[in-house]
Amino acid sequence: NSANFSVPGSGKTWMAYAAFLELKKRKIVDKILVIGPLSAFRPWEFEYKQIFGKPPKSYRIKSHKIDRLLAYLDENEIFLVSYKTAANYQEYLIHALKQEKFLLICDESHYIKNPSSERTTAALEIAPYATCRMILTGTPMPQGPEDLWGQFTFLLPRQELLGSFAEY
Repeated sequence: NSANFSVPGSGKTWMAYAAFLELKKRKIVDKILVIGPLSAFRPWEFEYKQIFGKPPKSYRIKSHKIDRLLAYLDENEIFLVSYKTAANYQEYLIHALKQEKFLLICDESHYIKNPSSERTTAALEIAPYATCRMILTGTPMPQGPEDLWGQFTFLLPRQELLGSFAEY
């Protein structure tokens, strides 16, 4: 599991792909599931093409097609889902994570800083089912150090590294 808190534009997506390649080479993971804002989908696909010289085998998970997710597991390597869709359909994502070895990436992870938000709750519910986890953001603590609780709990969901949020 890893965190990358580099400034915007510094190559976090490229570093995530490099980590994925190494994990895939070691047969630790086979696929990537990115939870992020809708605006991140195009950069994930564009940068894949820049790195590998070919379009990715990617699937944009949409709420009106969520019931078809498992049918697309075999033919795709990269799966992209918005925070909103992940919050509304976490059971489908968990089922997919149980089928394959996924690197689960929370892009713009500062979106899960509020422990009582739907997107944080969903991300924390989904996280334990991934083989590996990664968080990426250029702004990890916009309000203060307590913003890290959700992000690090996502990374290490079973370890209670930071205790419960109520302690803060």
